[in-house]
Amino acid sequence: MGFLASVLPGLREARTPFIVGALWVAAILVAVPLFPDALLQSNFATHVKQVIGGLPSTIQLGALTFTAYLLGILTESLANGLTDALRAAPLVVRRLGVGRSPFRDLRAATTRRRLGPGAAGVVMDAMRDRFPRASEEKRHQLASAVLADFDLAARRLNGDEKESARHGEYSRLIAEAELRAGISLPLLLMVCLAGIQLPPGQGLVLSAVGLVASALLILQGAGRRQEADRYLAQAIYLRWTSTPLLEQLEAELKAPRAEAFAADDVIMTHLLDRDRL
Repeated sequence: MGFLASVLPGLREARTPFIVGALWVAAILVAVPLFPDALLQSNFATHVKQVIGGLPSTIQLGALTFTAYLLGILTESLANGLTDALRAAPLVVRRLGVGRSPFRDLRAATTRRRLGPGAAGVVMDAMRDRFPRASEEKRHQLASAVLADFDLAARRLNGDEKESARHGEYSRLIAEAELRAGISLPLLLMVCLAGIQLPPGQGLVLSAVGLVASALLILQGAGRRQEADRYLAQAIYLRWTSTPLLEQLEAELKAPRAEAFAADDVIMTHLLDRDRL
């Protein structure tokens, strides 16, 4: 079980660029009939065909697999950027509730990370639970700092076998988000290139179907990323993971203190120290 928990995240990471790259290769193959005859019959194209044709089938398959994987890696940032841009769009921001907070610092943190009210609200509940003596304003400032260290909290989720399973669930959601975002662009391009080669009516319908499918995939990818953020926020609430700032604060606040406002002082001190770094 522990072996599978350690292997599955790596397989998921390899799956996404391979599938995405395979779709890019398929899109290129669909576009070949659209290339000019002069290019297809050029000396360079003829030489490439002869070289590839002279290779064993296993080497051809290996080269095609490597090309697909390389294309998937190179275009991964493009898909992730498209997803982030979509999550930042005004319509999606209103739909997902990104950045809703009465306090400016927490609102800025949630907007910067494209977090919905679910994840931010759970982190805020965790601050109320861990620091009941602190003021609401200080808890919002602390929650903003925790949200800024969200990626660090995710890496700390991977420890013993039980924690590895939890990190595996988080990695699964991230991988599903990246897969859906990654296949949206090559799928749309492949369908549109195929539609160009069909009669106008059929090509228009096929292109419209591809556009709708790609849009749904991008929206699903954004939704899976929201689920991953919410899962990580719940892990912080349940103390499955933490950040260095939270651990330092909790350790210092465990010491007996007479003043009821001491929690605010400690939180502010650590936040100021963090900002100086």
